[in-house]
Amino acid sequence: GIMKFFKWLGKTFFMGVGFIVLFVFYYFASPESTARYVKAMFSDSGYSDPKDFDCYMQRVDIFEDIDYGSAFLGGTMDIIRPKERQEKLPVVFWMHGGAYVGGDKKDTEPYSVLLADRGYVVVNMNYALAPEEHYPAPLLQIGEAYRYIEKHAQDYLIDLDNVYFGGDSAGAQIMSVFLNAQTYERYAQETGIPQVVENKETIRGALLFCGPYDMPKLADINAPVMGLMLNRAACAYMNDKKWYTSQAGKLNALTDKVTTLFPPAFLTDGNTGSFEGHAIRMEAALKEKGVEVECVLYPRKEKILMHEYQFNLAEKYALMTFEKTVEFMERTAKKTR
Repeated sequence: GIMKFFKWLGKTFFMGVGFIVLFVFYYFASPESTARYVKAMFSDSGYSDPKDFDCYMQRVDIFEDIDYGSAFLGGTMDIIRPKERQEKLPVVFWMHGGAYVGGDKKDTEPYSVLLADRGYVVVNMNYALAPEEHYPAPLLQIGEAYRYIEKHAQDYLIDLDNVYFGGDSAGAQIMSVFLNAQTYERYAQETGIPQVVENKETIRGALLFCGPYDMPKLADINAPVMGLMLNRAACAYMNDKKWYTSQAGKLNALTDKVTTLFPPAFLTDGNTGSFEGHAIRMEAALKEKGVEVECVLYPRKEKILMHEYQFNLAEKYALMTFEKTVEFMERTAKKTR
């Protein structure tokens, strides 16, 4: 009797474990299921606003949900500009993160407001998310947004001689590919991304936060659940189960593709649960090409900083990095007479 009971218990336990494993595998094996899960994760960013944020908000104008005429889903943007500045100002195009399947421009609004308060016009973009749309749609949408701003630069007093392109997490990865295409004609042809910025000299810098610039390495992350999730999110974005060995996947291994023409770059990343190794490799690749690059990283023994730490604007390290970002932009901007 007792032996039979323990045999039954053991069999039931292993069947239960097997069922859970199969359920988890089935759930995460589907890019659509992964996308739903990651979208839920990114539905509340949880970033902290800076002290006296209401005062910052009072000093800017926010023009919300402007349709930039995209051929794809999600083609709206907010334009944020300081109220008191009536001259033309440098512009920053920003792409939010969200693992290609989630996130929203609202997540990066506080950061955009702080940049605007320092004298920039911020074009805070939404764009097509997987699995409803796929690569290279978001890259084409940056071009659509740029062309819209070209037509309406006077309406928002934008100085198109001083243009910055930035993004965080997946947005940083997408923006880095866009910038390589804008500055390197052969790469633009290989990726099919139009060169919309006619005068490359007007691109003053890249602001790249917490991005996976060697995108195929997302398939090799040594963290079972997170690695599987990111792999499946990338699969949904690239619309290819073998995306990491595909031609498109290889083109997104950017540290092998950057050239001397890449714009000056500001990089930062957290030191825990993020893509610090990608930032280090990207910095090395750009330095090897003679590109001006500043990479802000902090040692773990000093402070544990998670993915997207730079948006926790109530924290010291985020504010330190913000100041370094603004200094970089001031240093790289074209000085007007």
